[in-house]
Amino acid sequence: MSADEVAKAFIPHYYNLFDTNREGLVSLFRETSSLTFEGDGPKTGVAQIMEKLRGCRRRATARRESSSHQPQTIECQPSVSQNAILVFCTGQIMARRAASALGFVARRASPRARRDAPAPAQIEQGKPLKYSEVFQLVASAPGQYYLNNVMFRFNYA
Repeated sequence: MSADEVAKAFIPHYYNLFDTNREGLVSLFRETSSLTFEGDGPKTGVAQIMEKLRGCRRRATARRESSSHQPQTIECQPSVSQNAILVFCTGQIMARRAASALGFVARRASPRARRDAPAPAQIEQGKPLKYSEVFQLVASAPGQYYLNNVMFRFNYA
């Protein structure tokens, strides 16, 4: 498969797991993986990354929020080796009812987070919240990839 084909197959798979079975994401990370979300990070290793993702889910589930990612653009480039692909995705998150953005930004999670960042993002029912996300996929076997790096930002403008 070409890098473009890998990226276009990976993105729907990732967001389907994220929206419907977040625990399923654990298989996509390794101990060397890193995640930065809205300036909070990097979280390194499977345990820290999944703790962040589980925490987001607990907050969203506790409020019975339901949302879905809708990728709009997917771009990719070869990365540092033939076994790595850099993927950039933009899209929007839709909520079935008003909610904070997936429970992710209830508060600024770390002192390193931008102090001038906008107030917690809100998803109004039927109105999308735009986002950008970067992934570095690394081949672990022929046709199999894991996430080495993930960076996520809401687009507030």
